[in-house]
Amino acid sequence: MSGIPTINIDILFKNIYNGILYLLSGDLFVLWRTHIDPPLTIIGTLLSVFFVAGIVYCVRRIIQISTLEQIALEEKSVHFTRAKMERAHSDKNERWEHVLELAQSDRVADWRIAILEADIMLDEMISTMGYEGATVGEKLKKIEASDFSSLQSVWEAHRIRNDIAHSGSDFILTEQTKKRCLELYRQAFEEFHFI
Repeated sequence: MSGIPTINIDILFKNIYNGILYLLSGDLFVLWRTHIDPPLTIIGTLLSVFFVAGIVYCVRRIIQISTLEQIALEEKSVHFTRAKMERAHSDKNERWEHVLELAQSDRVADWRIAILEADIMLDEMISTMGYEGATVGEKLKKIEASDFSSLQSVWEAHRIRNDIAHSGSDFILTEQTKKRCLELYRQAFEEFHFI
């Protein structure tokens, strides 16, 4: 096999050894080179390279596993959040259905409760949107008209709610007023996909 050059292992190791020492030259390494047998130095250097390669491999695997775990955790989080939102949306629809059932009653007292419940839902909605205040009125004052196209309608519905809450049975609630008020709440809830 005249075309393939032969490699002398001793010369190869000596060149590797000299190259590494050249790269790592310093007083400590000169001392090491002059007082330690060169074959032991070569074996130590090879073992060091092997262990460094092992550490690099382990670190890369840890990063890969960590990335996979993070992806799995994010997928679970998204699934949990979606399920939570669907459950919350379902709860709000059930509450709205309850409001509509009360509104269908023949009793005016149920109509009053329906409007009060709708206003409680409105309070929850605008609180969820990040508006703060002690009352619904204070929260509504902080909303810009450009952010809430049905703001004037909500104010009208909330005023009717206040008349009911503060006047009690002295406030005469007609069927037309009940329908108008609940329609105004419905518009606001649908604008922000609250029901």
